[in-house]
Amino acid sequence: MIKKITLDKKDFFNGFIIASSSLISPISFLILTPIFINYLGLEKYGVWILIFSLSNFLRISTFGIDTSITHFVAKNSSYKKKKIFINNNFLILFFLFGLAFFFLFFLIQISNYIPFFKNNDNYEIIKNSITFAIIFTFINIYQNNLYSIMNGLEKFNVSFFLTLISKIIILILQIFLLISGFQIKEILLFSSIILLFITILETFYINLYYINFFNFFFKKIDLKISKIIFDYTKYISISSVISILNSNVDKLFVTHILGLKNLVYYSISYSIFQLIHTLYGSFFKWMIPKISKFNKLNMKVFFNKLNLVIIILAILSLLIIKLISPLILSLWLDKNYNVILISYIDLFLIINFIFVLSIPINNFLISLELTKNLYYFNLINFILFAFFMIILGNIFDVYGIIIARLAMIFALIYGYKKIIKILK
Repeated sequence: MIKKITLDKKDFFNGFIIASSSLISPISFLILTPIFINYLGLEKYGVWILIFSLSNFLRISTFGIDTSITHFVAKNSSYKKKKIFINNNFLILFFLFGLAFFFLFFLIQISNYIPFFKNNDNYEIIKNSITFAIIFTFINIYQNNLYSIMNGLEKFNVSFFLTLISKIIILILQIFLLISGFQIKEILLFSSIILLFITILETFYINLYYINFFNFFFKKIDLKISKIIFDYTKYISISSVISILNSNVDKLFVTHILGLKNLVYYSISYSIFQLIHTLYGSFFKWMIPKISKFNKLNMKVFFNKLNLVIIILAILSLLIIKLISPLILSLWLDKNYNVILISYIDLFLIINFIFVLSIPINNFLISLELTKNLYYFNLINFILFAFFMIILGNIFDVYGIIIARLAMIFALIYGYKKIIKILK
């Protein structure tokens, strides 16, 4: 008899845990930013942001591995199979690390001969610090993939507490180093060493108490399994790149037709839109391991019920945000508070209601290994958004660019029809 998948209270508790975990990094950023500016100055803080903006491009090369670990750990009931998939995922991850490192090293060497970079006052600081930022990012990516193992085992509370402890230690360390007068390169060096130590302890902890994947690591390498993982993750990686383009092309267009002042207001409103959507996405991330465990033949009722729950939660939460956003923004921005900004945010809240409906479609396509359809879903949204953005943006300015986001409706129709057809 096929076991039926149901929506229960534990799912909402897991959603709360995951959403709380996704807030840790933004809160750390908010705490650290004023301290950085105060002790290093605005220009040096800009260097810090630039260094991590460059090193974060490494994440593009490893998109999909964390999702793959969560999915295949949840899907396989055998612990032996779980270990094999974990090890092969990490094998691919380390291979991608190597490629990304050599590519970045090549770019750094080329920058020595480009006048724009070489003549920059902060070039030497960036050049001397970027290596440690890359190492720090590598370790952090590995760490996030460790947490994906726990998510696959549906131990979301463990990954939450590991994330919380790690972030607090690094935050305290960096604040101490800043106050003590250390420079960017030294802060990155000590942060990388401590993060490496934390990650080693986390690896031993997970192997000791949950699943021992580290023992006989190379004996569990299977090229056929690696091919399955690669076929699964390649479309997730492309989808992620499309999503990055989708999140940034509008800012370039706003700057081009309306200038930097309008970009500031647009960026603030878009950041709020993105934060809300990220929280929703995190809240429902428990879907991936849960759906991965079940046979797709009994999921149609669950899929429809999940969409109904998301619609109800979206209506309630977005109405609350609509009511409190003017007060919060006036306190946050003070003299820079603007009525135009509120109108942008109100319009983005409507768009957000449409976008939250993409969450179950996204998670179902990932969990049912329909990653090629996920790629089509994101591609449809991006192409139509870019098309409508150019037309409506030239007619209605920023409002037209925001309204162009409704192109997601066409992608939703495609995704919904595809999933209903599969679940019949």
